Amino acid sequence: MYSFHLGRPIKSAAGFDLAAYVEVAWLTGDFTATGISSFLTNNVNQVVFRENLDLDIVPLTLNLKAERNLYGPVGAYLSGGLGYAWTSISGDGYDENGGGFYAQAAAGLVWNVNSSVDIYGGARWVHLNDLEFGDDDFGFELDNQLGWEIGLRYKF
Repeated sequence: MYSFHLGRPIKSAAGFDLAAYVEVAWLTGDFTATGISSFLTNNVNQVVFRENLDLDIVPLTLNLKAERNLYGPVGAYLSGGLGYAWTSISGDGYDENGGGFYAQAAAGLVWNVNSSVDIYGGARWVHLNDLEFGDDDFGFELDNQLGWEIGLRYKF
């Protein structure tokens, strides 16, 4: 996942620095989809398929972040956002685009290198609601995913 944030601080409250930001990201990957497709010809017949596919997801979200200093230059952060994700899946003669509601939440640690640069790392949960690709013969859903994140933040 690659992302770009643009935002600004809101205020400090109860020891937390609060910020709002817009994020645009690009999630990309290759995977193999397997499954069973059933159809009726005289009797029930089943076909097992295996497809090598490329998946691209481009979410645009509005986020809130709370960050608190723990010790020296080390702090902790929590963030969450809602938005929309555009999706594309292709491979083996298959190509389809879609989109839908997107939500995310993240938590982790941040190292404040100086007043302008942060290095952060943690876990990010992603939810893509009702994103189905394919038709009745070939379809699957993308659902909740948990992944690791690491990044560099520059404040100007």
